[in-house]
Amino acid sequence: EEEAFFARQDEIEHAQLIKRQQDELLRTEAQFRSMLEERKGRKYTKRLQKHMAKEAKMRDARIRQQDTAKNLAAEVREALSQHRKRFEHLIVHIEGKQRRQHEQLLISQERKAKAQKALLDLEVRGQQLDLIEDIMKDFAYKQNHQTSLNKTVIDQMLDAHQMELKHRKERFDAEAKALENMASLRAQHLRKTNEVDTKHKEELAAINMRIAEANERIKLMQLANMHEADVRKLKYAHRAQLTLALRSQKTQTAARTKKWRDNAAPESDDFDDGASTKSSVMSGASTIASEKGFGSSSMMPSQDNSRAGSVMSVTSMGMGGRGPTSPESPAAQSLQKTMAEEQDDAEAAAKRAVAEEAARAELDLSRLVEELNAAIARQLEEMKRLQRDQADELRRFEAQIKAGIDELDLGQDTETRSLRKSDESNVNEIIATQQREYIMDRSIRISERKMLTERRVLNSVLDTIADGIINIKPDGTITRFNAAAETMFGYTAKEIIGKNIRSLTPDSIAPQHDSYLNNYLTTGVKKVIGIGRRSFGKKKDGSEFPLRLSVSEVREEGTITLFTGIVRNLTSQVQHEEQELAESTHKREEMEELISELDMERTRSNALIKELMPVSIAHQLMNGEPVVPRVYSDVTVLYTDLVGFTSISASVRPLDVVDMLNDLYSAFDEILEQYDVYKVETIGDSYMVASGVPRANGNKHLTEMAKLALHLLKAVPLIKIQQRPDVTLRMRIGIHTGPVVAGVVGRKMPRYCLFGDTPAIASKMESSGVPNKIQISEATYGRLDALSGFHFESRGEMSIPGRGMMKTYFLTSLDNFAPVYNPRTHLSDKRPLSSLAISNGPNMSLAMSHSAMSLTSGDKGGGDESSTTLNYAGASTLPVPGQRRPGQEN
Repeated sequence: EEEAFFARQDEIEHAQLIKRQQDELLRTEAQFRSMLEERKGRKYTKRLQKHMAKEAKMRDARIRQQDTAKNLAAEVREALSQHRKRFEHLIVHIEGKQRRQHEQLLISQERKAKAQKALLDLEVRGQQLDLIEDIMKDFAYKQNHQTSLNKTVIDQMLDAHQMELKHRKERFDAEAKALENMASLRAQHLRKTNEVDTKHKEELAAINMRIAEANERIKLMQLANMHEADVRKLKYAHRAQLTLALRSQKTQTAARTKKWRDNAAPESDDFDDGASTKSSVMSGASTIASEKGFGSSSMMPSQDNSRAGSVMSVTSMGMGGRGPTSPESPAAQSLQKTMAEEQDDAEAAAKRAVAEEAARAELDLSRLVEELNAAIARQLEEMKRLQRDQADELRRFEAQIKAGIDELDLGQDTETRSLRKSDESNVNEIIATQQREYIMDRSIRISERKMLTERRVLNSVLDTIADGIINIKPDGTITRFNAAAETMFGYTAKEIIGKNIRSLTPDSIAPQHDSYLNNYLTTGVKKVIGIGRRSFGKKKDGSEFPLRLSVSEVREEGTITLFTGIVRNLTSQVQHEEQELAESTHKREEMEELISELDMERTRSNALIKELMPVSIAHQLMNGEPVVPRVYSDVTVLYTDLVGFTSISASVRPLDVVDMLNDLYSAFDEILEQYDVYKVETIGDSYMVASGVPRANGNKHLTEMAKLALHLLKAVPLIKIQQRPDVTLRMRIGIHTGPVVAGVVGRKMPRYCLFGDTPAIASKMESSGVPNKIQISEATYGRLDALSGFHFESRGEMSIPGRGMMKTYFLTSLDNFAPVYNPRTHLSDKRPLSSLAISNGPNMSLAMSHSAMSLTSGDKGGGDESSTTLNYAGASTLPVPGQRRPGQEN
């Protein structure tokens, strides 16, 4: 039990020693970690201070850069302001110089005009009045030309001045732009340099930070090595303490065992068993101590010295393992020597490991230093290269600016030379034109003097000749009646002037006189003008006499203002005087026509071509291109004809027929605009329309023409004759589909015509049709029947004149097709064309379709040359209203 007690005490002491050693190690580690944390905090504070200082430096650098950029911008603005002020002073100087040049030019021109006027006054002294008047007109004409030329020269000078100002402005803008671009480039270079410098600083700062981190790692490594060495020393000391403590315990145990054996020899038998038991207990205690690091050879103290041994053991542990049991014994010295050698070997191995790690850290630090040096060298080289590149870019930009300024100067010089050359050419052209105009004007004035002389002679002749001279206005009012006319007709000039020419025409001609006159004013077809015809005149007593009538017209600005009629009594043959008068009239007419038609010929011809032709064909004709006939393989042609038009025309006036046809064709034209068709022509009351020409439209022409026919058939009954509102119009319509040849026929009055069997068969379909029916050929029926929606009525085979037997059909309707026609309000609200023709006189806006007047011969029983009547023509130029086309059946 005593041995077990002491063994337990030893174990407790051993555990307490181990606990104290572990606490000491923990304190050492805690102190080391605390030292590291403090060092880390100090380093963090230093880095933070350095970072803040760096940020402050960077901020100061950015502020300096911004100040530099602002100063540079202010310098640029100041330079631009000074440049603009110099430009404004230059513009003021140039404008003053130009103003003085303008004033000097005006003074020079005025002085020149006064000098020429003074010379002219000297020249006309003593001249005849007529010659003076002619010279003054010539001078006035030249002065007008000179004034026009002076104005042109002034305008050219102003243009040159404006160009000079524009060139100055362009150069100023170019220089200002170059200055701004140069400043922008310099600012860009400065920003780039600052960016590169900032980047370099950041790069160096990063490398220095890495170097600092490497130094810190080395320092921490050294501290860690020192700490590990201290820990190893402490552990070796702890191990030695444990070893000495275990040996002391073994020694004490052995001493106690020996003393116990000596005292218990008489009781050996009993003691053997107890000793065995105690030995086993001590053996177990030694094993426990060995397992805890105390060694296995500690001696067990005797029972008497147990307390002393225990106290000694504790004291030995407190003294670092040196107790009273001969610490200087050979065994202890050997143990200390062995442990010292092991400690030296461990420290040597640790030093080698630390040295290797330190060498690696130093190598990393050396690489970082080399990297820092290389970065500094690279940055210096990069900065030099950047400066060289920026200098080269500045030189290139300056060269580019100089080249741009030179190019601008060259372009401005070229433009100035071109303007001067153009001005000189314009002045020369104006002078040449004025010379030609002067020559022409002089010729005209000479001709006018001749014409004035001739007119005076003519007036005297008119008053003395035996021919009657009668002037009338376009409305037929007589304005001149000479003595010979008074003798012929028996009226005095006072009695007849102001009356209508119908008073001098036979009763058979008088009612139609105004219509013939209006027909000529409408169509311009000449049958009397400049030709002369035989007719009859009516005297004051009502008797008629044969006469020779020659009529001429007088135009002003293209408008007829006067008709002159020369009446010769054919009972007295004065052939020679009549020929001279006709030649004179013819010459005067040609001169008037040439003068009036000179400016209007092109406009009239272009307008006429566009009215008569499709637009594409009209453009070809106006461009001088030949219009080649073209074959259209698939075209649909439609003919219409009014039923009973002849009887209707006979029951109203001819002008009412014109109104009716105008209303009818206007309605048809309005309907045609809704479909893809082309109106070819109108002949009397007949209407010809085609689809698929002149622009091909595929198969669309069939449906378009069928819809148009149904629409026309519905609209015709709604069109009313204003003079015969009780009459309901009826129409026949014929349609055929097939090939045609289209082309332009004629040169004087070209027409766009269709040729082939298709138009002829379509005409036959109409002429053989039924009122208010649409008769179509079998070809058209086959094509339309293939399309859905159309309805037909078979008529059977019909005998078509010139074609034999043909099978025809009636087109009756189309599904979902309900055309609507509203009669135009202007047909009833406004006056008809005939009322315009009667009331407006020479200011008519009616599109006239008949010539003014013509002379037609009429056999009055004798049939000789002297048997003529006064008549007005023009109605025969177009088919008479109600007249059938040749070959058309009723």
